[in-house]
Amino acid sequence: MSAVLNKIKNKLNIMSMRWRILLLGTLIVVGMIISQIFYFFFVTVRYFEQEIDQENKSIAENIQYEIDTYISQIIGELTNIYDRADLLERIKNDELDYKDRNAAHEIILSTSLTSDNAAIYIYNNKDQLVSGYRKNSSYKYPFSSDIYDESGSQTTKQIIQESSGSVLLLSYNDDKKENYIRIVLKLYQDGGKERIGYIVCDMNKSDFTKIAERYEFKDQQSMWIESSDGIFTYLIQNGENMSVEKETSGKDYYTESSGSEYGYKIAFVYPAFYMEPQFQTLLVNLIFMSIFIIVLWGSIIIISSKKMTNQLSGMISSLKEIEKGNMNVRIKNIWDNEFGRIGKHINRMMDQIQKHIYEEYQLKMSLNEAKYYALQAQINPHFLFNTLGTMAGIAEVQDCGLVKNMCEALSDIFRYNIMGNIDKQFVRLEEEISHIKNYMYIVNIRRGGDIQLDIHVEEKYLDQQIPKLSLQPLVENSVEHGMKNKRGEKFISISAWQEENCFYLETADNGTGFEEGAVLEYKKEEKHLSIGLKNIEDRIRYLYGQEYGLEISRTDMTRVLLKLPVSVEERKNI
Repeated sequence: MSAVLNKIKNKLNIMSMRWRILLLGTLIVVGMIISQIFYFFFVTVRYFEQEIDQENKSIAENIQYEIDTYISQIIGELTNIYDRADLLERIKNDELDYKDRNAAHEIILSTSLTSDNAAIYIYNNKDQLVSGYRKNSSYKYPFSSDIYDESGSQTTKQIIQESSGSVLLLSYNDDKKENYIRIVLKLYQDGGKERIGYIVCDMNKSDFTKIAERYEFKDQQSMWIESSDGIFTYLIQNGENMSVEKETSGKDYYTESSGSEYGYKIAFVYPAFYMEPQFQTLLVNLIFMSIFIIVLWGSIIIISSKKMTNQLSGMISSLKEIEKGNMNVRIKNIWDNEFGRIGKHINRMMDQIQKHIYEEYQLKMSLNEAKYYALQAQINPHFLFNTLGTMAGIAEVQDCGLVKNMCEALSDIFRYNIMGNIDKQFVRLEEEISHIKNYMYIVNIRRGGDIQLDIHVEEKYLDQQIPKLSLQPLVENSVEHGMKNKRGEKFISISAWQEENCFYLETADNGTGFEEGAVLEYKKEEKHLSIGLKNIEDRIRYLYGQEYGLEISRTDMTRVLLKLPVSVEERKNI
């Protein structure tokens, strides 16, 4: 078994994308159709069963209604006894003589029931027979002269005692070996407060059977009436003589009425085999429809998979060319679908890769050029530093403190720019600020000391690592461009702060570098900025990414904001 599974697995592994799509699509469609067949079949069967149940329920209710009407007519005949109030009074007081019994018999004979029914009895409240009538003696199966001569009469007595209103019972005729129908009308006086006796009307089931036969619509349909005492009798019985329990077993459809006010209900069984041809026809139609759908969907899947795999094949061919180093290859025949969008993204990615390759090449060229110029600047630096040291010593001997300080400041500036720092990219903020102070000292001597430098940097930020010579060119830009035509008070301020994961350095001056209200960003206004600022912008973005760099604005002062990441320890030179 495992060998077979491994063989199937290997076949699937080497299967092409198109055949995988075909196999998967076919399995999904077939599975869905099979599940839909079963679902639709069982739902339809259930629907038919509900329809049959509702129809049979309606038939049972109609039969019950007609039987109720018939019983109402019988009870209406029996209520004629209320016209003889004197007789009812003597029945109540148990003071009957033979004249009263004859009177009761005459009341029975005056009804039209004696021609159709088997027997009528009048009983007092002590279950004693007052008078009775049985159909002529020629009746093949005569009823007893008193119902309490029968076996099981205690059940009738108990139901009469416990129930209210008219009662329909089913009793058994031992001679005829079948059930018959018994209707009981209770007799009351004092506005229905006191029961004084009851009338029992026993009849065969022929009249009830005639009502049921009008609603018989199928062969093998069995129908019976069940009384409140739990006894049942068939109105219609087809097929073998089986019990009700057997009739309602299996898959036959059992239906019963809601129950009559006279204490009975109608029930019948509709054989399930009558619906089998309809269900078989439905199942065959569903199978043929499913085969048609499978063929249709299979054709659609084959055509669709071919189009999809053609696009994938084109993409794979292009990617193989790119893998060989041909960066100019682009995916063609792009459709407006998911695969087409993948192709567009691959083309855009290749464009970006080519752009980054070119930019990296340009950056390497710029870096090599910068190193070349830096190496040129290092030509005999010790001679320059020694000369500046000699000049500072002479100035000190000659008591020229200003010249001495200038030489020392200029020496520190050169040393910061050149000596020991040619390959060092990052410095502490404190070192950069010291360099700016030396620079501003020289500038103020040249300009007569009219530019004020304010530094607002908390001590905790002095160890922050920043790119070397990233802040001094901003100050130099303020001096050269902002203060050039400025009259009156001049000042430059340096500020530093941290927000979340970003570290900000800002230079601000009150010079005339930009027009009032103008806001310039390097990306949009690159042509208006100095080479020094452009250099800083390029370096920052190269080191940290496009989200970092410079932002220039003008409100009350010209402000240049330098945005850096907080943590740069991993970028420090060792």
